[in-house]
Amino acid sequence: MTKTPLGEFIRERRTALRMTQRKLAQLIGLKAPSHLCDVENGSRQLGEEYLPRLAAVLNVTPEELELHDPRAPLSQARELFDKDARYIVALHRVVQQAKHLSPEEIIRRINTVAPSLGAMPTPGDSPPPGET
Repeated sequence: MTKTPLGEFIRERRTALRMTQRKLAQLIGLKAPSHLCDVENGSRQLGEEYLPRLAAVLNVTPEELELHDPRAPLSQARELFDKDARYIVALHRVVQQAKHLSPEEIIRRINTVAPSLGAMPTPGDSPPPGET
């Protein structure tokens, strides 16, 4: 199962709440509703400072928004790479060796080979109970 992109998720929640883009933009503090339109269409990202307000208005947790936002794992990877550049080399080797596999299959294989590391979530999975 693939997760819904953040913009699409925002649109789904907003329409379920019968809210216009203009109203949502106003409630979260965006100056231009067109910015929200671009976010929903996937051509622009929403600043991270808006995410807590967005979560509150859409009646979801910030963690739920994060599940749809690719920046969270990317920023965690950057932190790891900054601490030790060898992780970049290791990741590059994994990608080169497994470029014919989907991300879900790579994660499944990691979970099979190294279960002692703790199961990695497959993209689109919900977090285990108690981790939200």
